Order: sequence, then C-alpha cells, then structure tokens
Amino acid sequence: MRQTIQDLEKRESFLSIKAKAQHEEALAKTKAGDKQGAVAALTRKKMFEKEGEFDTFRTSQLNHCTHHRINSYEIGADESKSRGSNIIHRIC
Repeated sequence: MRQTIQDLEKRESFLSIKAKAQHEEALAKTKAGDKQGAVAALTRKKMFEKEGEFDTFRTSQLNHCTHHRINSYEIGADESKSRGSNIIHRIC
C-alpha cells in the first residue's frame, strides 16, 4: 500500500513538472509568434494537470480505504480480546 501511495505521489510530482514545462513552452512560442504551437502546449499542460488531479483523487481514496481497513482490524482485535481470545495481539 505504501509503495502504491509513493508511486502515485511521484507521478503527481512528475506531471506537475511536465505541466510547468508546457506552460514555459507556451510562453516561448507566444513570444516567437507561434500562436498555434502555444495553444497546443497549453492543451498539453491542461491534460497533465487533469491527470495529476485524478492521481491526487486516487491517492486520497486509497488513504481513506486504508484508514477504514485498519479501523476494522482494530475493532476486530478489541472484540476478540473482549471474548477472551488472545489470538490478535497487535495490529500493524
């Protein structure tokens, strides 16, 4: 799970860098008078930003599910202890 979250965070960082590069490219093309190239660069920038937002959403959903899973394990451990069973000692 942690590896997946780290991978998603790396991807988000990568996409942010790519979006910034496209923005700079659009500015350079605008200064050079290449309006069509500038619009294409801004389109790519928007695509990278949307993909980054989706990855951020996936990361938050994964964190949310992990939190609920750990809570259910803890509830199960507490219930097991209250019934006198010492099978589950600790949840990691």
